[in-house]
Amino acid sequence: INTLTALDYQEFLNWFGSTRSEESVKKLDSHIGACLRHAHDVGDIRYNITRGRKIQASHTGKRAHDKYIANHKDAQKLYSYLYHHLEDGFGLIHHLLLLALVTGLRFQELLGLTPNDFDFNDNTLDINKSWDYKHQSGFDKLKNEASYRKITVDPNVMVIFKELIDAITNQRLREMIIFRSPHHPTDSFTNEGTNKALRKVLNELGIDPITVHGLRHTHASELLYAGV
Repeated sequence: INTLTALDYQEFLNWFGSTRSEESVKKLDSHIGACLRHAHDVGDIRYNITRGRKIQASHTGKRAHDKYIANHKDAQKLYSYLYHHLEDGFGLIHHLLLLALVTGLRFQELLGLTPNDFDFNDNTLDINKSWDYKHQSGFDKLKNEASYRKITVDPNVMVIFKELIDAITNQRLREMIIFRSPHHPTDSFTNEGTNKALRKVLNELGIDPITVHGLRHTHASELLYAGV
């Protein structure tokens, strides 16, 4: 490592960025740079060879357009698959993905849902809290004041959740979050696990993979398609 120079590091970043996005180069630089700066701080190398380096990349990364399902037929294909394969997922993971698609809720908002938030008379959802899925510390506030809202939900999807919630007879469970981990009932699904499940479904359908947050953008795209 002592033989490396600032020029070596810059040439490496240039090579890496020649076929990758700026986001990817910055991510790599943040990890390797941290190691090299630490090596300098503890005296393993004489110079901080990351100083003055420049991030070069062949493109700026994915556009927002590429991070959601822009094709209406593909979005409908995903809806149909999830609707008819609810029991094929890990626990209620397909229920969560379906609800994400038809509501556009943020991931932490989906996880914060309890049976009491569903109004089956009006087919509405009361979005009044979120869930801290990063630390599994419990309920949390929403992002901002505008996030507290009631939304109308696809009636067919509400029928599915009515059947699911009607089957919960234990009062304590009715006050807990719906999307709990089968392995750790007091914890929610993780973002990583949910993205993995979504990726598996999209690969099976031949649709370019997106993240669960991309379902929020997909929902907005579908609203625009419908003339909203």
